Amino acid sequence: MEIIGDFELPGDIEKSTISRPYDIKTYLNRIEGYKTKIKNLHWSVKLLPYIEKNELHEHLDELLDLVSDYEDVVAENYMGTFGVLPLGFLSGVQPETNDPLELIDKIRTDLEGFHSTYSSDLKYIGIINATEDLLQELPVKKYLIDQCK
Repeated sequence: MEIIGDFELPGDIEKSTISRPYDIKTYLNRIEGYKTKIKNLHWSVKLLPYIEKNELHEHLDELLDLVSDYEDVVAENYMGTFGVLPLGFLSGVQPETNDPLELIDKIRTDLEGFHSTYSSDLKYIGIINATEDLLQELPVKKYLIDQCK
C-alpha cells in the first residue's frame, strides 16, 4: 500500500501514471492555474485596458464558471475510470499573461492538445466531450470580451 499524507491507498487503486504529453495531474494543475488567473483578472478588471469594465468583469466570471465546470468533469471522469487522484497534487500553474484574450488562446491551445492526445481513447470519451463543449464556447467568450475594448 502507498501512503499519501496521512492516508493509505489500497493497492488495487490505479494511480495516475500516464506517460503521455498531457498527464492528467499536470493538465489539472494548468486548468487550476487558468481558474486562478481568470479570478485575478476578474478582481483586477479596473486595472485592465478595457473600456467596458463591468461587462468584462461579468464575462470573466462566466469564463471562470465554464473552466471550473470543465475541471470538475475532467477530474471526476478520470477518477471514475482510473481511480483516485492523490491528495495534495493540485497546486495550480498560472499562465504568464494578464491579457484575457491571450489567456483564452492559451486555454484553447491546452484543450486542443489534450483533445488530440486522447480523442481516440474511448476511456476518455466523457472528458473529450466536455473538452469539445468548452472548445465550442471559447470563441464566443473571446468575441464578447474583445467587444469590451
